[in-house]
Amino acid sequence: MSNEIDLSDVIDGAGLDESYPYVISRSSDGEFVAGGWSEARVQLDGYGVVSTPSGKELEMIPEADRAHELRTFHSTRPLYTTQLNPVPGMTSDILIWNGVKFRVLIVRNYSNRGYWKAIAARMVGA
Repeated sequence: MSNEIDLSDVIDGAGLDESYPYVISRSSDGEFVAGGWSEARVQLDGYGVVSTPSGKELEMIPEADRAHELRTFHSTRPLYTTQLNPVPGMTSDILIWNGVKFRVLIVRNYSNRGYWKAIAARMVGA
């Protein structure tokens, strides 16, 4: 018997005042074409608590990214940052909330509790 508490119902809870729908734009494939890399992306529905990061969470963010608007997203779907493995070239998820794009900077995997938590920065000019 596990002592872990599954919080996925809280994250997905439509009755919470801070739970919102958002879109997860995820790198799915890509190829080199004339002019450089062309990335294909898929759109996934996301839903969860969206808030501002705490002071302690802000300390984890590089100073250059702190100049941008930051949000914390909770999700029952896995969220990803740019990674070398297992998928070479996969770039960070882009979370679209209220028409604004946020690039995922940091992900905390709490899948043992039923959710993932990401800190994302507003994309300038997007």
